Amino acid sequence: APIFILHDIRQAGVKYVDEFFDRLKKINLKNELVFELFQYADEKYYKKIHDSVPKYSIEFTLETHDSKLRRLNSKFNCTNEKVIETMNFALKHGCSKIDLFFMIGIPGQTHESALKNVEFCETIHNACNQDSRIFYFVAPLAPFLDPASAAFEDPDKYGYKKLCHTLEDHRKAITQPSWKHMLSYETKEMTRDDIVSATYESALLLNDFKLKYSLVNKESHLD
Repeated sequence: APIFILHDIRQAGVKYVDEFFDRLKKINLKNELVFELFQYADEKYYKKIHDSVPKYSIEFTLETHDSKLRRLNSKFNCTNEKVIETMNFALKHGCSKIDLFFMIGIPGQTHESALKNVEFCETIHNACNQDSRIFYFVAPLAPFLDPASAAFEDPDKYGYKKLCHTLEDHRKAITQPSWKHMLSYETKEMTRDDIVSATYESALLLNDFKLKYSLVNKESHLD
């Protein structure tokens, strides 16, 4: 089974990364490894991964097409051109699969901006030669803000309105009949209703995009 390496290991610094891959290379691992990226990676990084493991995949926690919002939320603080470049580097150097995640309900995002994520999916797909190894996902940050995270502890600073404060609040939330009522937050730009609406609209647009490029068949598209 694949082994998922949580978080971007480069957060620990260059020395840590070099030691990680040196040790990994020596154990003759047979499993596929899944690496998560929070920031741009150059060609050298993918070569290092490819040289250390027999098979690997990448998860891009991109969150949004809007580079200004990415800078605000500290994810892929680079241009969209750089995002596409790092994806092409991965595909060039043996990556077996790329999971690309966009989020609904991040601070600073409006309903209109959320829907434009799917437009960026199409831009990426064409810029990456319509490579079938790229898988596209759109989802809300659900159901809770992570307790003890910076956003949970200081929601005003990070653009959130926190709706669940105590353990009991969270327990009650998970008993609700709809995921909308489980959401423990809103943002300054989007209410819970807005987040739900943008999520379903984005899902429909993404489904149409996947059908257009034969990433799903007609039967799956209708389902």
